[in-house]
Amino acid sequence: MTVRILALILSIQLLYGCGNRIGNNTALPDSTSNASEGAANPVKDNVEELGMLVRLPFEVEVEEAVWKEEPMRIPGTEQNASANQKKLTAVLRFSSENGRKVAGQVEKVKAGEPAILGTERWFPAELIAQSELNGADNLKGMSYAAADFYLPPYSEGRITQVENTDYFVLELFAK
Repeated sequence: MTVRILALILSIQLLYGCGNRIGNNTALPDSTSNASEGAANPVKDNVEELGMLVRLPFEVEVEEAVWKEEPMRIPGTEQNASANQKKLTAVLRFSSENGRKVAGQVEKVKAGEPAILGTERWFPAELIAQSELNGADNLKGMSYAAADFYLPPYSEGRITQVENTDYFVLELFAK
């Protein structure tokens, strides 16, 4: 009898937990998003492929990477800019030691400055949770010039170390 009661309580707790997770829309993909846009600009996680588009300087290992390359938009419209104008956004996670090395190297180009980043729904769950805690769906960090990462056609951008994490957000632009 005791085993049945414990099994019933465990089942209720599991169902309750699943119900809360399903009810939290921030953890699920936006079902109203344009499916063709997602197919045209998929989120990728292949570090080697990213290494063909950007220079991954320093001999440090990237522990996790998600990234997306997309056409730049004309401000205030839904129209894309010219075909040559692209934006690449990559979220890179390094070990704590390697993160310090990366921050030290990019700081040699130009001192960092405080920055606020908007979050994307494809960012790692840890960063989305941190942005929700801020209450403004953004992330705070220290931003540096990303010159060490440029490979043609990318020639402008920044890399931001997200506050209290081992994550860096790399934003590069081809104009």
